[in-house]
Amino acid sequence: MVHLVRIGFCGVLLSMVLATFVACDPENAFNTVVEIDLPDFEDALVINSIITDDLPIAVALNKAQGTLNVANNDADVNVPNAQIQLFANEVFVEDLTEDAASGKYVSTTLPVAGIRYKLVANAEGYEEVSAETVLPVAVSNVEIEVSEPAPSNDPYEGGDITVNIAFDDIPEEDNYYYISMRLASVWDYGEVFEYSVCFSSNSQDFVDSGNGGLEDVLYTDTDGTSFCNDNNLLTDALASNNRISLDIKIDYWVYNEVTNINNYAPGQASLAVEIGAVNRDFYLYQISTLSQWNNGDNPFTEPTNVYGNTSNGMGIFAAYSAQRHVVIQ
Repeated sequence: MVHLVRIGFCGVLLSMVLATFVACDPENAFNTVVEIDLPDFEDALVINSIITDDLPIAVALNKAQGTLNVANNDADVNVPNAQIQLFANEVFVEDLTEDAASGKYVSTTLPVAGIRYKLVANAEGYEEVSAETVLPVAVSNVEIEVSEPAPSNDPYEGGDITVNIAFDDIPEEDNYYYISMRLASVWDYGEVFEYSVCFSSNSQDFVDSGNGGLEDVLYTDTDGTSFCNDNNLLTDALASNNRISLDIKIDYWVYNEVTNINNYAPGQASLAVEIGAVNRDFYLYQISTLSQWNNGDNPFTEPTNVYGNTSNGMGIFAAYSAQRHVVIQ
């Protein structure tokens, strides 16, 4: 299919030849039309579903968008009236139900670790697509030690909190995890507000951002690299005797925020560490997504293809198991 694209050559030449003066006729600068022969875009279904052990399986089923097609809202990409079948270890479980409010397809099935789940989606005008994933086993034998700082009159200048986190690593497998520090507090009107808290670590277990890791690296100093995402990925590359142990540090203001009785009544604020075991699909999807995000609009970087595991279509079907442990309350 031939598309007509209008190009302003003044801007193109000036950006490409910085040291050269280019004379342009303003009246004709944007009157050049170039024919670009783009291949016809074939409609395809997109499966998007990240499952975990405490929520029923739900799926966002969308249609792929061509290069020159821009959706205005979710209704433009959602695929209604589809059939999505759920299988567990190749045995049919149920047909997912379309939820009109969210636009998603939902099941009644809570995932179980070690089971291979498969989605098969059909919709009028599209070829059948499918995707499979396995929920990983949650981390076990978790031990957490907290070194609390001495109280300080300055809420921002006290000593850091040091947290040692240790848990078992399943041997003879490539395993992937994430660590997140979560601060939760109860506001005056009763609503619980929760957000991720930055921490620093010198541990080499965390995936290096230069290799497409998920961490949001703000800075690196003597305390290590600062991580601020909901899911800061790490691998088991440095596991010793089938066990992972790492130290992280948290700024004193977080400790003060939780323990200062002038801020909250006892029990109304807490700091917890969330430890997730993620499967390979989740890991590859996350690091490729971040790599694409980091590349942005830089024309000198190689494009990144976001990882997907959907057969005959696009999208991701991945899984994780998470648990939380309160560090300070």
